[in-house]
Amino acid sequence: VDPVATYSSVEQAVATLINQKHKLTMEIQENKASRIQNMQGIESGLRKMFCMLHIDQFSPSRGISLMPKEVNRAIGHVDKQIKELEMKLKGILTDWERAKADLKTRPYHRTQRQLWIEFLLKPELVPANLRAVQNRAK
Repeated sequence: VDPVATYSSVEQAVATLINQKHKLTMEIQENKASRIQNMQGIESGLRKMFCMLHIDQFSPSRGISLMPKEVNRAIGHVDKQIKELEMKLKGILTDWERAKADLKTRPYHRTQRQLWIEFLLKPELVPANLRAVQNRAK
């Protein structure tokens, strides 16, 4: 604006400001549109990447896995079978420990076990061992 403000100079200054405001508004809208387009491109790229990596983006609580679902399921199945076998083995071990303790506390079971071992390994000694057990029982 001139040192002496006139109506035309003020009008020209306001018109310049309105023009600058319009240019800045257009530039802001172009920048917004460019950013939106850029974000949409990034989102589509991420979707493609998630699909290629077999990642489900809607359930992040499961965690990210870089192996195919079939391999993951197979490993889970093997882990489940291993746990089942461990439980069976623990049961067998418990039964064995109980039987071992039973042999120590009950002489009848110990004698019966010895007879079976001798019957399988030395069948010729069975009649003599039976007579000895009968004699102990009397």
